[in-house]
Amino acid sequence: MPSVYGLKPAFQGLLRPLVRGLVSAGITPNHLTLAAVLGSVAVAFAIPSAASHPRFLLILPAWLLLRMASTRWTAWRRVSIR
Repeated sequence: MPSVYGLKPAFQGLLRPLVRGLVSAGITPNHLTLAAVLGSVAVAFAIPSAASHPRFLLILPAWLLLRMASTRWTAWRRVSIR
């Protein structure tokens, strides 16, 4: 069974084209962090409505995956700037 540490390089490899696009568009890690904070607040307000619509809870794993990707990109970008 693959571990998280084994999947990490493959996940980062999938993110590289996206990272290049974000960099060429002029998006900085600070922009991405701000978007992540605002998105987390929006998801936090949306989750209580899942009581009446259980399918709405599917937004949570999708959002967490996006947050993980943005965190990886932010860390990679800060290292590559130096």
